[in-house]
Amino acid sequence: MRRMNGEHEHTNAHAHNIKSRGDDTTADQPWKIDPTLAFNDSYVILTSKVYLFPKLALLWLPMFILTLPYAALAHTYGSCLPVPTDHVRRGVGFHASLLVARILFIPAFVLGAVSLAIDSFFNYKIPLDRGILGGAGAPLVF
Repeated sequence: MRRMNGEHEHTNAHAHNIKSRGDDTTADQPWKIDPTLAFNDSYVILTSKVYLFPKLALLWLPMFILTLPYAALAHTYGSCLPVPTDHVRRGVGFHASLLVARILFIPAFVLGAVSLAIDSFFNYKIPLDRGILGGAGAPLVF
């Protein structure tokens, strides 16, 4: 298939067809507001604030420190490239730097997994245990 502007011809034809019809593609579909879910929304907002701000305060500095070596390596490697560089040569130096960068990123990845585990605990475990949000067949508790 022939490409035009990085896209296939039939993709561009489809986009021009939609544009010529004047279809509004800014919204997926009309949404109806369900007032019975107001408590659930308030609960999610409140509990998110209760655990997200302390989590951010606790994990921001360690994550910043853990990503410094990774960023320093990327900066050093980029500084060693000739100017201008249209294409980075994928030689032994590149692959060695990539391996070191991946190793340096492991602690930050572990901390990110811990952060995700905290999110999962607060988003899924606590509401289901308390019967809040109708979890596990439990009635909705107000």
